[in-house]
Formats: sequence, C-alpha cells, structure tokens
Amino acid sequence: MTPKRLLVLVLLLLAPSAAAHTRSVSYSVWTLTEAGASVRVKLRALDHNAIQAALQSADPQAVRAYLQKRLVLRRGEVACQALVGVQQLPAAPRWVRFGWEVRCNEGETGPTVVEARLLFDVMPSHLHFARVDGPGDPVELLLSDRERAKPLIAAEGAVEAGATGTDYLALGVVHILGGLDHLVFLFTLLLIAVRVRDAALAVTGFTVGHSVTLALAATGVASPESAVVEALVGLTIAWVAAENIWLVGARRDQAIPVAVVATTAAAGVVAFAAGVVPPQVLLGAALSVGCYLALMARVKRPERARWLVAAVFGLVHGFAFASLLGEHQLSGADLAWPLLSFNLGVELGQLGVLLVAWPLWIGLKRVAGEKTPVLVGSAAAMALGMFWFTGRAFFGAT
Repeated sequence: MTPKRLLVLVLLLLAPSAAAHTRSVSYSVWTLTEAGASVRVKLRALDHNAIQAALQSADPQAVRAYLQKRLVLRRGEVACQALVGVQQLPAAPRWVRFGWEVRCNEGETGPTVVEARLLFDVMPSHLHFARVDGPGDPVELLLSDRERAKPLIAAEGAVEAGATGTDYLALGVVHILGGLDHLVFLFTLLLIAVRVRDAALAVTGFTVGHSVTLALAATGVASPESAVVEALVGLTIAWVAAENIWLVGARRDQAIPVAVVATTAAAGVVAFAAGVVPPQVLLGAALSVGCYLALMARVKRPERARWLVAAVFGLVHGFAFASLLGEHQLSGADLAWPLLSFNLGVELGQLGVLLVAWPLWIGLKRVAGEKTPVLVGSAAAMALGMFWFTGRAFFGAT
C-alpha cells in the first residue's frame, strides 16, 4: 500500500468517530437551609437521553429517581432525604432542568458533603459543577469520576475550599484534548506550517482569540446562542481547509476562493428559510472571507499570517469553550482565577499536542511528499467541517 493510500485510509477510519467539542457536563445549585437544601439540576438534552438509554426506559419517573439517587447531600454518613418528588422546570433549548427539596436529620454530626454520581457509569469523562449557596460566600465544586464527592462544611462548621486553580487548569487540558473539532481546526491551521515557530504562533494566536470571547461570555457581556457558535466552529474548519488546498495549489486560480464565497453565501440564503445561524451572519462572513482570500493572493508568505487567522477564528471557538464556565455565575476575583487557569490549561494542552504531532507530521511529509499529506488532510478536514456545520446549522445535531 502506498503512503498516499495509507494516509487516506487512516483519515477515513478516523472520520466516522468524529464527535462534537461539546463535553458531557451537568450543573447543580444547592441552596442550603436550616433543614436541608433546595436542589436545582441542569443537564443537556443529549445527556438526558443517555440516562434514558442506560435505564432502558423513557419513563420520566425513572429518570427523576436516577437523579435523586445520584445527586446527594450528606451530613456525616447519612444522606439527606427528599421531601417531594423531582419536578421538571423550564429550560433553554437543548437543556433540561429539574428541582427538588431535601431534609437532613436533626442533630446529625459530621461534615456536610456534596456527592455526584451522575452519568459516570455511561460517560466516564462527564463533569459535574456544583454551586452551593449558603449563609456565607458561594462555593464552587468540580466533581468527576475520579472525585465524586467533596466536603462542603467540616464537622466543626468551617467551610471547605471549593474548586481550585489546579482543577480548572486540568479542565482546560482535558477539554482541548477531548474537543475533536477544536483539535481538527488546529491541525488544519498547522498543515501548511513550514517552521515549528509558525506552528507555535498559530497555537498561541488561537489561545489569545478564544481567551477574549471566553472572558466576554463567562462574564455575561456577550452571550450568543450556543447552537450558532457550534455551527460556525465547523465552518471555520472548512474555510481554513479550503485555503490550504488553494495555497498548496495555484493561488492565482480563483476557482476555490469563488467556491468558498459562493457556498457561504448560499448557506446564508438558505438560512432565511431554515437553520439556526442568522442569514446576515453568513452573508457577512462570505464577504469577509472573500476579502481575506483576495488579500492572501497578494501576500508572498501567507502561511506566516496563520497566527492572525487563528486569533480571529479563535474568537468563535472561545464562545464554545464558555459552555463549561458560563453557568457558574462567578464575578470579579472569583471568575478571574478559573478563567486564567482554564485558558492556561487549554494552551498547555495545545502545545503538548503540537510537541507530539509536529515530528510525526514532518516524518509523514518526508515519506508521502510535501503536497499529498496537506491536500489529503485538508480534504478530510473540509469534509468534517462541512459535516459539522450543516448538521448543527440545519439539522439540530451537536
């Protein structure tokens, strides 16, 4: 088998397993009272469906019983008991919310502990964020399959520390490594990089871009519809992949730039009748991409401008990252450390991937030639990007 065919085969095998960047995440808010607590739980509709599949039942009561058993407040060794059944609450599209009340035994000694075992049996990478509101300052807890329970109040009444900077740093690393569409975007950016310095600059440019919008989204300054952002993430991949093919081929050939602009504009026209992305966004994007490609046709070393492309498109990806931190309702210094730590974790994860992938990429080009890996890799990335875009923009997929 030739190197070219081997590369195509590997990419085809990887493509069907492509999943969205959206990580399985759930949130809970525990409002402490003298008798116990009020519980409010929020999870994605897809995760709600996963619970039904694991239970092999679509009975709403079965799901609600699952939630009460898997999300527990304990004092000492005794779990607080639910006062009433779980009630379904109004929720945003693609989310479901539930609420109930719990009462703890009077006179029970020992630490107060929040325990989450939600979805870990079917999704080991699931993350649960618990916010506890009480007499003092709110406490944020980050729970995972490796740490399912955390003490909130010690036996002597002292409030324990919540999630630390290290927790959010690890979350950033895990999120970028588990976000296939973000990784595909980065790899697509790096396909035409000649020097490792240019590759590192592109990675850092991406971090700068997504850090800006992540901060805006997490602080509530800007809050675009998540479905729109997820669709545009796929489109950014397709755009960069098409540019790769154009740059490696003949930059004076206008067929690819015209096709990119026309396809984006056509999606904008279709968006007038269907889809989640506003048509003016896609029509404006078509104009912007057209101007950019016209500029790149006149630049001698366009691959060296990839850090700017990464930063601009990183603005879009930053809103997607915000789905993990936007629910926390943190502010001021409480928000600064999670944001900084999360961004640092994303950057470290990206640089780690680059350190591993770059030597392999250089070796592959030596075996298969300079152009073939770029063309095949870009074609696969373009297919994935368009698959994600059309599925998310017009068919409600995630």
